[in-house]
Amino acid sequence: MLRYSKQVTEYFDNTPYLQSPGPAPELRCGEAGSKAQGAHVAFFLEARGDTISTLTFQAYGCPELIAACCETCSRLTGQSLTAAAALEPAELMRGLQIPAEKAGKILILQDALLDCCCAA
Repeated sequence: MLRYSKQVTEYFDNTPYLQSPGPAPELRCGEAGSKAQGAHVAFFLEARGDTISTLTFQAYGCPELIAACCETCSRLTGQSLTAAAALEPAELMRGLQIPAEKAGKILILQDALLDCCCAA
């Protein structure tokens, strides 16, 4: 039986920051990964100047990836775009007690976030 940390379970059971399907033309979008890879993440961002006012996501993947997306949105809402670009995957993994074998999926999260922050 798989065991997840308490935070991962809480985020997976109650997934805040989830973006509704459908067009969101006023939001910046960045994505990475694919279902074929077992992980796909899309972030949707609204910024006022250099400050992230809204950050939401859509994701396909394991509970740890979903939880990491939630935690990323929680940490970065109200922060600068520079803070988003400086997100440390290893710190995110430690905080959520995500095992090392899931690092590739967290790197997909990071790629999607960087793509979102750089979107015009």
